Amino acid sequence: MWRFFAAPATLLILLALLAAALVVSTLVPQIPPDVSTNPQLWLALQPELQSPSNDLAQALGLYGIYDAFWFRLLLVLTGLALFVWMVESAELAWRASRGRWTPSTLALWGSHPLRHRLAMSRAPAQIEGQLGAWLAGRGYRTVPVARSHGIETAPNWVASRRGALLWARPLAFAGLLLALLGLAMAVIWGWQGSQWQPAVGERLAVGHGTGYAIRLDAFEPLTGGEVEPDGGRYESRITWLVGDQPVGQGLAGIGRPATRGGLAVRQVGYVPDVTLRGVDQAGKPVLFQPGVVTSKATEQVSLAFGSSETQQVIVLPDQGFFLLLDLEPASGGADPLLRLALLRSAEAEQQSLAVLRQSGAVSFDGLHLEVDLGYRPVLQVDYRPGMVLVIAGIALAAVTVAVGWLAGPRLVWMAVAPDQDQAMVHLLALGGAGESGWLSRLAAQLQQELTDVA
Repeated sequence: MWRFFAAPATLLILLALLAAALVVSTLVPQIPPDVSTNPQLWLALQPELQSPSNDLAQALGLYGIYDAFWFRLLLVLTGLALFVWMVESAELAWRASRGRWTPSTLALWGSHPLRHRLAMSRAPAQIEGQLGAWLAGRGYRTVPVARSHGIETAPNWVASRRGALLWARPLAFAGLLLALLGLAMAVIWGWQGSQWQPAVGERLAVGHGTGYAIRLDAFEPLTGGEVEPDGGRYESRITWLVGDQPVGQGLAGIGRPATRGGLAVRQVGYVPDVTLRGVDQAGKPVLFQPGVVTSKATEQVSLAFGSSETQQVIVLPDQGFFLLLDLEPASGGADPLLRLALLRSAEAEQQSLAVLRQSGAVSFDGLHLEVDLGYRPVLQVDYRPGMVLVIAGIALAAVTVAVGWLAGPRLVWMAVAPDQDQAMVHLLALGGAGESGWLSRLAAQLQQELTDVA
């Protein structure tokens, strides 16, 4: 089992599968946490997912990858493989630094080390001294290995240069293992709430046993900058609450979450928000009733257009007709365009009232309406434990890989054995990127050196 996880192909396949799963999770819609208790209902409400070609995706759990058994098993197997590689590379680095080699440690070179053989027309005893002196002159430290059976019956050495930098390998695997641990924590204990489009003053209970609630205090442009149509120059001012007691405040913008106790409030966008109020000829407030179903009529109504909504309907019950609000989303740097139309009955044609890009007033049939066109943030609360470990682990792996690549520690197992009327010099190096080139150069230089001496 140990050798299975120590095989290079095993680690590469597991890492490739894990990377593919993470990519798929960003391409395939994932079941929101708030409907995870009834995923079939959510799938039934997604018409684009209802096709025979998606049966396999449902069977594999691609709409809930992080909760799928195969994904968590993949995390465990990848972690085992990284742990095995970390332990073996740490043992290799420790032996290189201490010079403690035995014949059995040749297994640390793997099942398929890089090999070179040099045929020399001299006795092994003549080559051994010249080989050691030549390596020492080039900064190599040579340590003899006890003789044993097989190829180890001949004199063996391990030569190393910049051997301390071999610790970069176990540190790189440790970094990947740390990142994998952080990812596992985020998968098992993390969650992401639904998107929330609050008006100023509204509050939301975070839930998930946290006891926190958040309240939107303001949504406004950043100071000193022009408002961008994608909402990137807006920020949301929030207050953290426990019960009704404020316990902290924060600012959330695009790419700048407000955090507290591991929770993060992220601003993922914004939506247009329309507020209507008005009076009739007698100065009496006009009543508005959102939608076409029975609901409470109020003297002021505020409506937010969702990301996929382009029309809202408002009933004026005292007048007996409808207002239609059509939104043309922002594009080309321009603000959204709001069209107001009057519909006197279901059979009548629409009567255009106004086209607005900003707040304004509209008068018709003795009514005077004030239209405030603003914006609401789209906020999302999530808890992602372990993300610090993911970032730190990836950074550690990247730095140590770069150090190992640039500094180029060298480690080679060498043996001189008789071969009929000549000597055969065996060179074995660790497999991996960049190893083959330097071993070939070393073999060519040794061949030239020993030939010239002869």
